Amino acid sequence: MVRGDSVFCREEILAWCERQSPVGYYGLSLAKNSVLVERLGPALANARARRCLTGAANTRAFTEFEYQTVKSWSRLRRVIGKAEVTAQGPNGSGRQTTPTAVP
Repeated sequence: MVRGDSVFCREEILAWCERQSPVGYYGLSLAKNSVLVERLGPALANARARRCLTGAANTRAFTEFEYQTVKSWSRLRRVIGKAEVTAQGPNGSGRQTTPTAVP
């Protein structure tokens, strides 16, 4: 199992994780950018609505999508996005993770 911050979410490390057999499980954080924030928009709206409706201190919503960096990744990869709304306001993050199709 490999877990790391966005500094480790690089092509060489991702490719190594993807080559592991049996399948290795990994989750590497992504640096926030405008594309990821846009892709998290619907999940963030869901979390905001649930916070308003329930009065909960914190709410989270998750989404899944394919994403590829402009320059550094060689291909699309699966991303799990987390949208969270707390008393401090909204926050969204992404994590590049093990593909859904496991050989």
